[in-house]
This record gives sequence, structure tokens and C-alpha cells, in this order.
Amino acid sequence: MNFTAATQRPKLHIGCFPFIRDFKDTSDSIYYNANMVVRGTSLFAMLSGAYVLMPAVGYTFILDPFMHTVAEIKESVSFEECPILYHNLPLGELLSSEKHVFDEQVSWDVLQQILAGFPEKASKIQGTLVPRRSVSVNLLESGQWKWSEDAPGTPAGAGEGVVL
Repeated sequence: MNFTAATQRPKLHIGCFPFIRDFKDTSDSIYYNANMVVRGTSLFAMLSGAYVLMPAVGYTFILDPFMHTVAEIKESVSFEECPILYHNLPLGELLSSEKHVFDEQVSWDVLQQILAGFPEKASKIQGTLVPRRSVSVNLLESGQWKWSEDAPGTPAGAGEGVVL
């Protein structure tokens, strides 16, 4: 899932997580635990070469492309004490004209190796978890569509229009 986004070499990725617990908190789901969120986000930062900003209620952080946490606010810090996270990003890196890197972990060659190495015995039956959809840019820009509960994995949206 991250491969296609990382191949576009973003310079800045703003993630969104509703709520992240501190690292030592094990009472919640693993999906809200800072250990899991930071690990997954770090992988994207490294593969894409992007700075990653992760705003959230609770633990919020910024990663550099080398997976280092360069700024953070822990869940235990009160909102009154620290209401917003600040960090200066290197403007030169963000304005870089680099669009593709041909000899990196996320490249066309690597994708071809993944496809060529896919095991013969592995099932090639398409499930219903991630159905293939094609939506034109014109349709997206028209405002004539809405999300539908009929499409697996998408919440229902408000308004009239084309149902995906």
C-alpha cells in the first residue's frame, strides 16, 4: 500500500491518526499504541524520503526521512502546557526537484522483482477486501460523487451524486 505513494517521492507527508497513546501504555488496541504507529510511519519516511508529520490527539510527532523523531509531544503533556507542535523543516529539501530515484528500494525494478518472485503456489484469487476501482480525475473534481457503504472499506458520505 505504501509502495505506490513512496514511488512518487513526496517531500512531506501529513498523516492522520485519531488518537495515539504513549509508548508505555499497553491498555489500548495496538493500533493506537505509539510503538506501532511510529514503526509503520518510520518505514514510510525511509522508503519515500519524506518528512512525516503525524498530528493526533495524544502522542503527536514529526519524523525526518531517516526515521528520526525530530519533534514530539507526549500524551502525558497537558494541552495547556503545549497546545501545538512546532519544528523547522529544511526548505531546500522540501523544494527539491527530485521526482524519481531509479536505484532505490522503491522503484520500478524492485516492483518487477516482487512480481517475478511471487510464489507460484500462492493464491491469485482476488478477494473482496480491496476491490479494484477506477475513478477519473474529472469525476473527482466534479463533486458529483460520494462514498458508499456498498463499497467495502469506505464510509458513507453525505450528499447526492455518483456512488462509487
